[in-house]
Amino acid sequence: MSDDTGGVLACSEILLRGVQWKYLEWDQEARKVAVRSDAFLRPRRLDGTVDPDLSVDRLALSTVAESFERWSVAFSKGNWTGMPMARSLHTGRLRDLAAGLEVIATPDGSNPAHAGIYGLPEPPEQRSETQMTAAGTMATTLLLMSCSAAYGTDDVEERVRLRDEHARSGLHPPKPARG
Repeated sequence: MSDDTGGVLACSEILLRGVQWKYLEWDQEARKVAVRSDAFLRPRRLDGTVDPDLSVDRLALSTVAESFERWSVAFSKGNWTGMPMARSLHTGRLRDLAAGLEVIATPDGSNPAHAGIYGLPEPPEQRSETQMTAAGTMATTLLLMSCSAAYGTDDVEERVRLRDEHARSGLHPPKPARG
């Protein structure tokens, strides 16, 4: 049973994970932007501690457009990193993936649809070590089981404006590889 005030979510719930620019790269072979697996690692805070969960939105309580709107407001307050795309995950498939994984509703005043994926391994301190750890393996598995859900906007001019704003922030979006 799904709980709107906090608690374990139903297996049937669909989740939306926002993907920031910093987790995108150009796949030269496929000729498209690809999501890196570290988009599914528990984030490290500025003080070096690791978040206890991986943040997601519940599509049962929010539309994709509402999630993107919340993300754009949240990320415009500091160093804007942008949220140009999202991937979807199925709660039941997450639970089937590994013992101890759980999805719990964690709503707050600004986001009643917020939830967290708990039980993921802690990522290593250095990003270069990620692929050789349990956290890296789990992040890659989550990426592979997720589905492309949406882009922040369908308006090409708006995507270009967002990309340019992101570039001005000093946190550059991925550039196509030169072939």
